[in-house]
Amino acid sequence: MGVVQVPYTKEGKLAEGGVAGHTEQCIKNLGNVLAAAGTSWENVVKVNVYLKNMDDFDEMNKVYQRVSRCGSRSY
Repeated sequence: MGVVQVPYTKEGKLAEGGVAGHTEQCIKNLGNVLAAAGTSWENVVKVNVYLKNMDDFDEMNKVYQRVSRCGSRSY
């Protein structure tokens, strides 16, 4: 299953908080997609993250590690 996610709230507003807020919203949205499909993060094999600026990687990765429940990643 492939899903592209953007950092919009259920109200259709862009999430606040910069890269951290956007990452958290995208992960929350993906969790909702997984739940609607009857699955969870435990069944996720791969996640691709596309950043506009690689200088944002550390901030994004800190949030990803904290909220995705996919475990720690370092690249």
